[in-house]
Amino acid sequence: MDKVRVIIVDDEPRIRRKMIRIVESCGEDFVVVGDFSDGKEAFEKIENKDLCFDILLTDVQMPGMDGLELINSLKANRFFESIIISGYDEFTYLQTALKEGVSNYLLKPINKEDMKVELLQLKAKVKKNRANALERECLENRARELHYTKQIHFLSEISIYEQVGQGSQYYWNRYFGENTYQLLNVCIDQSPNQLSIHHTMNTSIEVEKSMKNCLDSLNKDFSVKKVVVERRSFLLLAINPYA
Repeated sequence: MDKVRVIIVDDEPRIRRKMIRIVESCGEDFVVVGDFSDGKEAFEKIENKDLCFDILLTDVQMPGMDGLELINSLKANRFFESIIISGYDEFTYLQTALKEGVSNYLLKPINKEDMKVELLQLKAKVKKNRANALERECLENRARELHYTKQIHFLSEISIYEQVGQGSQYYWNRYFGENTYQLLNVCIDQSPNQLSIHHTMNTSIEVEKSMKNCLDSLNKDFSVKKVVVERRSFLLLAINPYA
């Protein structure tokens, strides 16, 4: 498993140093990727440097931007676990924080063992979240591959002379969206496998790239969506997204 990346935010240097030591004491699976003195500094540095992290440890009361505001701002385009640190047992505030997605809270003075327990529990959540994200990515890749296969199958059955009727129009819209299309059928004298290895078009990838460049030079508003390489025949679908 990759290391669990932690960011620490507190306006008291002594407390920040203590939290860093506690995180480091949790073992080699943890790493502190940033520590900041207030919420505003943390937000700006994280955004500007595009810092990746898994857990945010932040104080509640800080000048400029408090801990809950920081968490809500970062959650706009990130997913992470968070623990807020409070000097007071402010029940209403802490209840609101938990409702808004804060993983947990700890009271000052920080107890080392309590924080280690929380961090180790969040480590398990981070590991589970990463596994779920990987599974979602695999499923999305499979869905894209299946959709691509359907597109290729549909294009392979299209004749360059075929008149597009209402039936086939349904599949055009289904597989490629409601756009304006140009369909080109191009043949060459030799198949990609027969071309010399010193030829500039010695692979189907290079053939595809060359044809895309050719089409782009003819009409900049169109871009090649799919290319089917079948023996010596190349079927290109160009889509105009602005039409």
